[in-house]
Amino acid sequence: MYILVGCDDFGFQLLQELTERKAKVVVVDESPERINHLRRLGYREDETLAGDPASEQTLEAAGIDRAEVVIIALKDFGKTLEVLRTIGSIFDSKLRALKTMGFSPVIIARVEDEAERSEVERLGASGVLPDNQLLGSASAALLDDISMRLKERLLRRLMEDMRSRPGRLAIILQTNPDPDSIASGVALKLYAKRMGVDADIVYDGVVGLPENVALINLLDARLIEAGEVNLEKDYQWTALVDVATAANCALPEGKIPTIVIDHHVVPESEVKGNFVAIFPVASTSTIMTNFLRYANIQIDPVTATALMMGLLTDTMWLTRRLTPIDLETFQYLLDVMDRNLFQRIRMVSSHPSPEHIELLGRALRASRTKKDFRFVYLGEVDNRESIAIVADYLLSYEGPNTVIVYGKMGDNIYVSARTRLDTIHLGKLMRDAFSDIGTGGGHAKMAGATIPLRVFQSRKGGLRSRINSVIQERVLTAAGEKKRRKRGG
Repeated sequence: MYILVGCDDFGFQLLQELTERKAKVVVVDESPERINHLRRLGYREDETLAGDPASEQTLEAAGIDRAEVVIIALKDFGKTLEVLRTIGSIFDSKLRALKTMGFSPVIIARVEDEAERSEVERLGASGVLPDNQLLGSASAALLDDISMRLKERLLRRLMEDMRSRPGRLAIILQTNPDPDSIASGVALKLYAKRMGVDADIVYDGVVGLPENVALINLLDARLIEAGEVNLEKDYQWTALVDVATAANCALPEGKIPTIVIDHHVVPESEVKGNFVAIFPVASTSTIMTNFLRYANIQIDPVTATALMMGLLTDTMWLTRRLTPIDLETFQYLLDVMDRNLFQRIRMVSSHPSPEHIELLGRALRASRTKKDFRFVYLGEVDNRESIAIVADYLLSYEGPNTVIVYGKMGDNIYVSARTRLDTIHLGKLMRDAFSDIGTGGGHAKMAGATIPLRVFQSRKGGLRSRINSVIQERVLTAAGEKKRRKRGG
């Protein structure tokens, strides 16, 4: 069950998403008018509650003791802190036993900046949704994250039960395992070990590609060939990783696995397992990275490197569309992985350099969304090719359909633009936006511009702020998204 605290425009968007997913939701809002409006729309009285969300009585009436998730969607940050303190007080007194057993709810709080993030996390929030992400598919991405958190909690409880009984877990990879499968198996073995469950990684077929062999050798990972063990007799439990059915792995026919973790969407009727976690993300490495994080299990640099390889290879080195969860996972792994180990693995393949991966991480951190445009200022770059490469990568991601990437090199700012839309001609847009202060042009879906740095140096404020402001305003104006102002730069 979900408790949604606050139902302004954004809260209502979340409520609609949850309703479409057939989730049970109780809405709590201080405004009787909002609650009455929801009831006129068809929401029942037991699903809507008018009252102070920072009151213990209100939260108990909403069913806080049964809630799996609490989403605090309040704009008022002070009130958000009050609600968090009240929830903490409830669980520290009446529900201490439940909290100890891991039954406290996942709490997501709306915040405005990093300072507010630190404060709500200190008070018990499991995650946050920044105000600057309250656009487009952000609410759906939030709910996907919550769903993954809840699955991890169920896996944790299953492992606790397994730990109380004798036996070993066989982690079965897909036939002819690839880096995503190998890395995910290594990650699940780490997860099981931290939960007190002994596990082996089992595979069938061959590990043939050079990067697969290098990954196993450099990880010092021990993979057992399926013919060396008896999966019926040697193991109490089995887990399928990066594969959802017995059709493409060594699982004995007719045997129902204990655990299934995969990112490949398979008809529900074909998947059998006591615990099934299948998410439509780009890689199983994404799922396992976050399972480890949600369980507060530290990911060592070697394991992080393996998971990064799994994510990169399953997305054809970031050229396939990624979900918001994949993007956030990529940024996390980039900070944790061993770059020297990554380079040694990459040397046996023909994939992008660590420098380009590093640059992409920088780009994702600098990314800003306005209307249907993603703007990215890379700062100082070594060559113009890097700007174009980042633009190509970013266009493959979910989100805005048009990408504008720009960087400083020497005395100029260089711009690369890409779009998926047929309704925009980027060459014309670049000319309209920048021809009076530099040069711009190109094709319908791929274009660029060059702007002398001196254009930005005569303006007020920091250089980065001036560059972002001018480029974003001019592009949005040329695209008809903003009213045209008198041009002076």
